[in-house]
Amino acid sequence: MSAQMKKINRAYLVDVVLLLAVGIFFSFFHLSKLYGFEFDQERDFNIVKGIVVEHKFTLIGPRVVSSAGFYLGPWYYYLQVPFFVAMKGDPIYGAVFTAFTSVAICLLIYFVLRRHTTSRLVPFLAAILWVGSANRSNWNVAFVPFFFLLFLHLYWELEKKKRSLYLFLLTLVLALSFNFHPQMIFLTPVWLYAAYRYFRSQKKLSPNEVGLTILAFLIPFAPLVVFDLRHDFVNTNAALNFLGSSSLMNAAVPFFRFGYSLRQFSTSLAFIYPGFQHNLVLTSVFLAAALVFVLYQSKYLFLFLITFLSVVVLGFYRELTWPEYYHYLSGFALFTLAVLALSRIKFGKLFLLTLTLFVVWVNYKTLITYINPGSYYYKKSMILWMLTKNKPFELLNIENDFKYGEGLGFLPIREFYEKKSGEYNPNLKFYVSYADSPKHNQTKEAFGMYAISLIGAK
Repeated sequence: MSAQMKKINRAYLVDVVLLLAVGIFFSFFHLSKLYGFEFDQERDFNIVKGIVVEHKFTLIGPRVVSSAGFYLGPWYYYLQVPFFVAMKGDPIYGAVFTAFTSVAICLLIYFVLRRHTTSRLVPFLAAILWVGSANRSNWNVAFVPFFFLLFLHLYWELEKKKRSLYLFLLTLVLALSFNFHPQMIFLTPVWLYAAYRYFRSQKKLSPNEVGLTILAFLIPFAPLVVFDLRHDFVNTNAALNFLGSSSLMNAAVPFFRFGYSLRQFSTSLAFIYPGFQHNLVLTSVFLAAALVFVLYQSKYLFLFLITFLSVVVLGFYRELTWPEYYHYLSGFALFTLAVLALSRIKFGKLFLLTLTLFVVWVNYKTLITYINPGSYYYKKSMILWMLTKNKPFELLNIENDFKYGEGLGFLPIREFYEKKSGEYNPNLKFYVSYADSPKHNQTKEAFGMYAISLIGAK
């Protein structure tokens, strides 16, 4: 191995070690205190527990939030199984799963951008900037950057090498990403362009390559196909209703809401700089600057088009309100484009370094001081506090007045720490509710946004 190659490999190793250190810190520090364990997380826990404990191998995944909701594929649940097993069913496994995902995305940002740019510093800073504000919620949307980066890498490799393997993998990643969130559909035009250029570059169209490409697209959908065959295509019909919901007339919603879509999109940029959130002027300036860059560097135009299509198409979406994370892909695509631009612009590295230091410092201060008031940490503390008060009895009598859809996340923690063979205390009950509930008595003990009062204590 040449001295130059040894130097490059040493640089890679140093960068990876540093990224692992920073990524692990920002992803795992105060893990339980920042991890929200609510509706989605309790639902996912119960499904994964069903797979492992009861061998209920689900064919469907999370349900898309909309009036015409449909189910995604089940791969998100199966990815969690090893973590559930390793943590022996402790509900905190979801936080560990999320943390590992964040570290993986951090490394993937570095590897993809390092491979496809000439800069060492810019990919490193981009990875630090992203992981410094990493997601702490265990949900399927967290995989959007992961699949986007895989897709981006395979797209560039296919453009360079024109090998059928890359087309197969690119198609497989695209189809698999659809099973994690429907916003990944905005990658489809890029895939169509890449597939067209690949088949055009071939001297003869190979039926085997076409067949393998179709197979790559169908494989990730196999569980959903089986599910629909068993249930009269109920999920397919729901998905078609979702896609057609924009055409439904809704007097309360204008036909085209570009401003609302842009406002929702701005939230997806808040991890870069918090000032983007709901700031239409700053967001518009950022988009305009990105447009100017791709007009001079047309090979990156597809990244801008992903963002542009997302903002425009969702402007026609006729739901009265819809979640801002529908733009997560487009925001991350624009972030990637900005990083590529800064790697080419004079003083771009200095600007990115300054921004990264600022964002990481702000997030660091939040990380070491903030505790999510509805976190897993508080809910676990409540269960353990009640079990201590309840001794020698090992099953809890609990009353609550949470409304439907509220106060979720307690049951899996309770079931994990209670002993199934124990007994209930006949003389003691616990009232669990929000801390500001007027039903609490003088025994009230607060835990974040929640509190416990004793009922019948002597």
